[in-house]
Amino acid sequence: MSGVLKALLKREKQLHHFTELIDRFLHNFDEERDSRQLNEELKEVAGKDPTVKEEAVQAREDSNFQVMHQFYDRFCNLKAELIELQAGTAHLLSGSDNHQAAGPVSRVKLPDIRLPSFSGKIREWVTVRDTFRSLIDNNNQLTDVDKFTYLRSSLSGDALQEVSSLELSADNYSVAWKALVRRYENKKLIMKAHLDALFSLETLKKESYDGINQLIGEFDKNLQMLEKIGENTAGWSTLLAYMLCSRLDSATLHLWETHHGSTEVPPYDKVIEFLRNHCSVLQSISTSRPSVPDHRPTKTSFCHTTARLPGRCPFCSESWHTAFHCMKFQRMKVPERSEAVNKNMLCRNCLSSGHYARSCDKGVCHHCRQKHHSMLRINQHCLMSKEFSTKLKFDELSSFLAVQGIGSARSLSTKSVQAEVSPRLSDISHFAEQMQFHVLPKLTIALPTANIDPHQWILPESTLMADPQFHKTGPVDVIIGAEYYMDLLKEGQLKATSEGPTLQNTVFGWIVSGRVPNTSSCRLSSVTHACSTADIQDQLTRFWELETCRTRSTHSLEKSACEDHFEKTTVRDSKGRFVVTLPKKECVINQLGESKEIAVRRFAGLEKRFAANPQLKQLYTEFISEYQNLGHMVEVVNETSSGIEYYLPHHAVLKPDSTTTKLRVVFDASCKTSTGVSLNDALMVGPVVQDDLLDHSTISIASVRDSGRRRKDVSHGECYSR
Repeated sequence: MSGVLKALLKREKQLHHFTELIDRFLHNFDEERDSRQLNEELKEVAGKDPTVKEEAVQAREDSNFQVMHQFYDRFCNLKAELIELQAGTAHLLSGSDNHQAAGPVSRVKLPDIRLPSFSGKIREWVTVRDTFRSLIDNNNQLTDVDKFTYLRSSLSGDALQEVSSLELSADNYSVAWKALVRRYENKKLIMKAHLDALFSLETLKKESYDGINQLIGEFDKNLQMLEKIGENTAGWSTLLAYMLCSRLDSATLHLWETHHGSTEVPPYDKVIEFLRNHCSVLQSISTSRPSVPDHRPTKTSFCHTTARLPGRCPFCSESWHTAFHCMKFQRMKVPERSEAVNKNMLCRNCLSSGHYARSCDKGVCHHCRQKHHSMLRINQHCLMSKEFSTKLKFDELSSFLAVQGIGSARSLSTKSVQAEVSPRLSDISHFAEQMQFHVLPKLTIALPTANIDPHQWILPESTLMADPQFHKTGPVDVIIGAEYYMDLLKEGQLKATSEGPTLQNTVFGWIVSGRVPNTSSCRLSSVTHACSTADIQDQLTRFWELETCRTRSTHSLEKSACEDHFEKTTVRDSKGRFVVTLPKKECVINQLGESKEIAVRRFAGLEKRFAANPQLKQLYTEFISEYQNLGHMVEVVNETSSGIEYYLPHHAVLKPDSTTTKLRVVFDASCKTSTGVSLNDALMVGPVVQDDLLDHSTISIASVRDSGRRRKDVSHGECYSR
């Protein structure tokens, strides 16, 4: 280890030790005892150089810059706390020096005024700006270094990133403050943010003091901020009254209409005055109403939830707005959107909370008619023509994609390429994005279908077109997927003529879309038709290959044994019916005990139901007769048997409202015998062969025993189910 590195490490260790001492001093600070020592500590801090940490990290070559930034932020926060304490104890020091002349000094400590934290949310900028200017920027007792320290300690998120590259120095304070003002001092965006907050307020569900009071507070706060930035809201009375009334619950709205009692449009001030008085009434009722103790037993429940602030967008945490209006959600790629929806436990169909897609009644995707939101539609791929890929000599990779277009026309892509997409000139924008393109033989016909004369259009001279030859017919080489759409648009839109088309500004330059006025006497039309020419025999062959069960098994040993048992023992009788034997566990089947007693006891209970309900008895008799006539069971002639016997209890389920089967008989193969083993316990569990259906993993072909006859399933072999 070199001598320079040893010296750096020693200074780094001393700096860490000093930081711990300052932290301990602040933690144990007593105003009366430590006020004079505070100035000495500040002098010590001012003499320390926190960049020693950065030099030590670079010298060690460990690249742990996160630790370095964390230490730097901690050092700045400690210094800011010392400066705050100094400002708060200045009256004690001056009072102590002039005690004899000035008389007694108050020892009451005023509460600290903490700077509001600013993370970059545009709605908070005006409040943060005015507070910081009043407490810090206009304070002549603070140096620019101290002001910069305060500024950094009050920033977080995007706002902190704006000034994080500037070193802590007196000269950089003004640079940092101007950078924040330049980015966030945007009257249009500030006004839009407060208007969005007003328009996104939710309608109250029921009459309550808290709900109405919060609604009034939101209107007052946002209107005051709009007036503060110079917006004249005096002429908005009618609009504000309508917005406020439309967000009231039905009970409060009924009271207001009764109170107003006029056909004239009410002014906003009158609505607010009524709601304030109504709030006072609700508050008086809630405080005077005695609380009734709840003697019901408490229930403990557990659930997994995702914390989300009420009235906030789940994606950007701003005031509530729909996903269509959330810029952060729109900038996400489709997989990122899906992950954000799952993380916030939202419905994938309507992007709301409180339910899931399977129970959502808000419609389906308007693209594919599936039950998911159109913004979560995954198949929004980028496409490229084969000719264009060959011309640019892209490396093509194997990739399968079936593309379905208008009229269910299908195309198949077996290759894909990776390409960086950027504008034709760097003067247009610095956009550059790596995209995956699926290669198709042809994308579409040449567009436009005929040359267009744009000389009559109104185009600004400074307009840079994405395609300077847009008015000439030419091939379409690439199609960029919709998942990139919002990233490509920029502010700016104008009409070329009163009848169209529309020019839209993008990262590639201006593009043209819409209707073009017809200046020619001839009409051009084109039709693109695509169809599948696959041979019907090939399609049938592929269908049966997919449907066959003879694929390599990936099941467990028990499921594989059950599958083998089915293939070896299943036969068809003379009538064409399948005869299936039960897949028994040989080591368990012999453990079946006595089961007749419980089966007879349950049947006795069933007979009592027959006595009370003749209709039930008639339907049951018809069912048993049909069961026997179909050959599903046979009568046991010889009661003694050397094989294994299992008596199946059963009961009748009556559904008078059913249009098909009003009665069905349920056989209980899970009923335990005297040994604690049931028939289901002695049967192997087979694999699930159909998805999204009920799992009938245990198939019980059961027979019953009524008042004088015993019946046996012929397909059970040596296991007699009675």
